[in-house]
Amino acid sequence: MEASRMEAIYQSPEEIIPNAGLVADDPAGYGTLPPELRELLRDDLDFIPDDPAELRRAVRDMAAHINHADWRFIKLIAAMDRTRGWAEAGYANLGNWLDHRCGLGPCAARERIRIGRALARLPQIDTAFRDGVLSYSKVRAITRVATRDSEAVLLDIAGSSSAAQLLGGGGGGGRPPPAPAAGGEEGAGGGGGGGGG
Repeated sequence: MEASRMEAIYQSPEEIIPNAGLVADDPAGYGTLPPELRELLRDDLDFIPDDPAELRRAVRDMAAHINHADWRFIKLIAAMDRTRGWAEAGYANLGNWLDHRCGLGPCAARERIRIGRALARLPQIDTAFRDGVLSYSKVRAITRVATRDSEAVLLDIAGSSSAAQLLGGGGGGGRPPPAPAAGGEEGAGGGGGGGGG
């Protein structure tokens, strides 16, 4: 999809919000992509490396970028939660606003609101997420049980476990994944990146 078509998707005209009338400063659509991200919308696949090691590195680097973007998104949601920015747009709650304005379903919205609140009291996990080291899936799992006293231990566990293991979904029966073969994983975004759900 070319960039101009994507821009059209993100810049929809204003719409009527049920029970709120026209809200001029809260137009429909999901917002606009910053210019620095438009390069990511290219249709061509010239950016995909042929070398397997470079490809692994590129995937891990992109995972770290996605992790950081997820952190920023959740921080913005936390600010909306604190300031009740959704209320003046005519919505009953933040989850409803996230559904209509960001396309998040009710469960996804609730989880991001919960995580935003948890990160406010978990500075080490917050930093690891911000730095792209932890994926959204891992943050979602460990913030369910983390306290200030336990977050360092949970970060160590998250660094050596898959997201599926942290979520209790198996993937090795709770054991850390095997070490990569000689010449293993290169690149940034280490410590269990991956942008999974």
